Amino acid sequence: MIVIGLDVSKNRLDAAVKRPGTDKWYDRKVAHSKAGLHELVERLCDKLDATPDQLRVVMEATGPYHEKTAHWLYELGCTPCVANPKRVRDFAKAMGLLNKTDRADARALCLFGGQAKLSAWTPPPPEVATLRALINRLSVLENELGRETNRREKHRPGVWPPRCLSPSTAVLHRSTKRFGESRIRSTIISIKTRFSSATRRYWPPFQASARPRLDICCVC
Repeated sequence: MIVIGLDVSKNRLDAAVKRPGTDKWYDRKVAHSKAGLHELVERLCDKLDATPDQLRVVMEATGPYHEKTAHWLYELGCTPCVANPKRVRDFAKAMGLLNKTDRADARALCLFGGQAKLSAWTPPPPEVATLRALINRLSVLENELGRETNRREKHRPGVWPPRCLSPSTAVLHRSTKRFGESRIRSTIISIKTRFSSATRRYWPPFQASARPRLDICCVC
């Protein structure tokens, strides 16, 4: 298989590959979108005289950015591989690749993918994706509730934020005072209910527990 290094950022994808049998690099950058990735795969297949299933695309784990890119690559028939960022950095330092540019990072990923044993990425089952989304949303809401509660405790009665603060801050304070906390709390309860239902459905061992603990449920 042909190893492609792919540096993933919010708005752009940078790809790098060594032409087979040469020391010459082929670099390409496109917009970080489904259409941009489709264009990139077509160009790579044309330049390398290959088919999508012959492309092994190596990228770093970058949260939501790499996940949707991996999904798109999988749909296009490529073999996406997600590498640990620390392992890639250590490899680059050992190889003397100290430049920190998107193109240099893509080349480092290409070299790393050619030597490291990486498992092919596959989409998680729908039930796992659902539980991950519920856990992430629950965490965000609980953190937001904690921050708003702390603001309310520190706020002096009868004194609203001065006009020099951003309008969004004043709106946030007003909405929190009126109904923000109650809505967040009701949403948290709803998510916990859905989480418990999904957990019991897809993980039979949890059926014996009337109240599964969210803090010990690990989704890999």
